[in-house]
Amino acid sequence: MIFDDLYELYYKSVMQNIRETIDNWSFAFEVKNLSDRRIFKFVDFRTESYSMSLPFVYKIVRQLTIKLIMQMMKKSSIDYIESTNDSEEDDIPELYDIPFVIIINGKMIGFLFTYSVDFNYNIEDTDLDYVYIVSLIESIDGNYSFKMSSDNNEYTKTITLEEFFDMFWKNEYTNLKRYIEKINHDIVEIIGYATISIPSKNELLKFKKAKMLMLKDFDYSSIIPESMKNDHNALNIINSNYINKGYYRALVGNSSFAESFISSEWYYESNSYINALEKTAIVVGYLKSIEQLLYTLIMTKIDTGKKFRRRDKNDKSNNIKRVAFSSKNLGTLDFCLGNLINYLYKNSRDSDTWLIDYHLVEDITSLILKYKDMYRNDHLHKDNINANEEIDEIRIQTIKIFYLVLGAFNLEEKSIDVLEISETDYEQTEPVNDEDFDNWAKTIQKNKYNEFNLDDFDDWIGIVLSNPELDYNDWVKIKRLGYDVNLIFFDKKPHSIYEDDYNKEHEKEKYNTKYYPYKFYYDAERYRGGKFDDYFLEEMKKYLNEGKNAIKLKAFKGIVVNYGQVIYERGN
Repeated sequence: MIFDDLYELYYKSVMQNIRETIDNWSFAFEVKNLSDRRIFKFVDFRTESYSMSLPFVYKIVRQLTIKLIMQMMKKSSIDYIESTNDSEEDDIPELYDIPFVIIINGKMIGFLFTYSVDFNYNIEDTDLDYVYIVSLIESIDGNYSFKMSSDNNEYTKTITLEEFFDMFWKNEYTNLKRYIEKINHDIVEIIGYATISIPSKNELLKFKKAKMLMLKDFDYSSIIPESMKNDHNALNIINSNYINKGYYRALVGNSSFAESFISSEWYYESNSYINALEKTAIVVGYLKSIEQLLYTLIMTKIDTGKKFRRRDKNDKSNNIKRVAFSSKNLGTLDFCLGNLINYLYKNSRDSDTWLIDYHLVEDITSLILKYKDMYRNDHLHKDNINANEEIDEIRIQTIKIFYLVLGAFNLEEKSIDVLEISETDYEQTEPVNDEDFDNWAKTIQKNKYNEFNLDDFDDWIGIVLSNPELDYNDWVKIKRLGYDVNLIFFDKKPHSIYEDDYNKEHEKEKYNTKYYPYKFYYDAERYRGGKFDDYFLEEMKKYLNEGKNAIKLKAFKGIVVNYGQVIYERGN
């Protein structure tokens, strides 16, 4: 490549300058830390040093990138006018003057390089005819054009660095990109610092939601065993349980195996590509979660006539014996991972344990045994992990085992609770079917009567309207009867509450909430003479203006309260 010598020099210059900068900052902050007596200190001195030095690192890289470009222009015999006004002393990376100008077709064209994606430049006080604002960011899906504030006039335009390169050296950016990636990697090594966030409750909920979506949309077809790829019956069973019944949600639930899995996922996401530290700690949760999963599932089969391994400590030959898997023997059983796998294998032909053919079960148990020997035993007892590729492989194999075992294991309805799938729906509130919807929606029924509360009512509305089968061409009646509020759905505009024949003809009972109403309490003495109906009507009008789920309610054709009062009607 004609510019490789310049790229090498560029890389070496960046590394040398960054090393010197980081060394100076580190030394300065270590000295400062010794005498730091501030009352309020929210971060340690290393975090503060890192934060303070980062703008200078970005500035150095930007300046040396501009220097590289000018060297490339000289080598390519491209004439340019170098500016002496670039603000070397400016600490803010976004605010710079133009480093060079090129005369194109008799016009003076300036080029400004910035990390910003929306940068304004006023050329009125300059001799320039046009300015390209070169943003040091990546293109998105091949889309290099930006509609920024700089494009609101005829004198400036924002482009990417790749577009800039294509103006003078078509396709050369790919070669530079290799050095940029190397710089990114090596600067992280030099800085030697990365923050690992501690998940707050809200952050953990968001993280679990993201993981829920990842697990649901994961391409499981790419990781299933070869022996299973053509067995459509087995795959249908596994997918029905794991995806359709939502067993994948167990991985972000409240069980011990979910806690281990999510912990490793958090550390996995926090893992930088610094190779200085050994990384076994990242995968411990993955390895532990499989053992916890198997134990959880197998314990649902206790006292069902099965057998399990017990190691007799008094037997000097160290023979392994299989005894009744019963509550009586529970204290003598050896629940190590090898014995858990052995149990699954010994019961491979047992329809009470598995839902798929035995030879496929044997493939699954062989897979778990290999996982135990290659990953768990080696890395927890012998070998360290230093390569990210190993972490990726262990993570994929863990997800694979969860998918196969949760999908193929015969977990009876009465035992599903052992999965501890959280009632918090991190992903969405869309039920699988009508029966699931009914069971799930009942969970929000109030067991204890409280006074009517719009926030509680809003939560209830949100869950009820999550049913994906609701027809938004229907009318909704918000019906209060005593201390219960129900949503009644009609395919025609409902009439007064007294016109029962008409209403029953058009009522869509399937989706009504009479089995799980919003329950509340009000003081009947205080609201004698129907006054509470007037209060309730005004509260419903108020809700349509203020409720966070009101927009869902207003998606229906119209809304009626109790005695036929229309409080909302959607335009056609």
